[in-house]
Amino acid sequence: TDPDVYQLTLNSDYIINTSSFDQILLFDTLSGYNVEYDWQEMLSFNNVSSNNLGYAFDFGLHYEVSDRLSIGASVLDLGKINWRNSVVNYTSNGSYTFSGLDLKGALTGDSVSLVSAIDTVQNIFDFETTTSDEYSTKIPTRIYVNAQYKWSDKLMLAATLNNETYRDRNFFAFGLGGHYTLNKNFSFGLTYSARNNSYFNIGLNLIGRMGPVQLFLSTDNIGIVQPFENNNINARIGLNLIFDRKD
Repeated sequence: TDPDVYQLTLNSDYIINTSSFDQILLFDTLSGYNVEYDWQEMLSFNNVSSNNLGYAFDFGLHYEVSDRLSIGASVLDLGKINWRNSVVNYTSNGSYTFSGLDLKGALTGDSVSLVSAIDTVQNIFDFETTTSDEYSTKIPTRIYVNAQYKWSDKLMLAATLNNETYRDRNFFAFGLGGHYTLNKNFSFGLTYSARNNSYFNIGLNLIGRMGPVQLFLSTDNIGIVQPFENNNINARIGLNLIFDRKD
């Protein structure tokens, strides 16, 4: 906004990069877009792999301080993806200054409308398909620092610090937990975590074993604290095959 005459100047300088099996995302106007799917093409065996390849590295270390205390640190998903297959770049680049409405017509009974100004803004700032330049995106990198303390033969306590970097922004998290081994076939644990301005996350994990089959269920937020304010709840379930070696 101009400090003297209060003119409004609108500037647009955006680029949207997309990559898909075919042309799926179609921008029509500033306020709308269309998504088209070619299911036959998407489910084709030719799309099992593509030229959109990337790489990521994981690093970690674990140190036994004593018989009861251990510490560790890790860096996960350090890498990027290169997008080369069916790339389309959409751009919106323009500038428009709105100086106000001419009210002289209103004094003579004519109508005053913003339609013309709105149409002009839309024509200037609409997205255009300009290029098909390759691009790359960084994979969100995660850093963990943790410590585990063996309180007893059955109870293990743990603390974790975590930082995730996404689009040059850092998201920190902190967690405390305990895991109790009831017997050789069943154990369970509870966790507390704070992250992304959410400070009441109570998690649960269960591990059961029947012969060589180990089942586990884990969630970092079961939603019992402030259930109507939770944005999401997640759970993970899995199976391991464990074969004990007998000397």
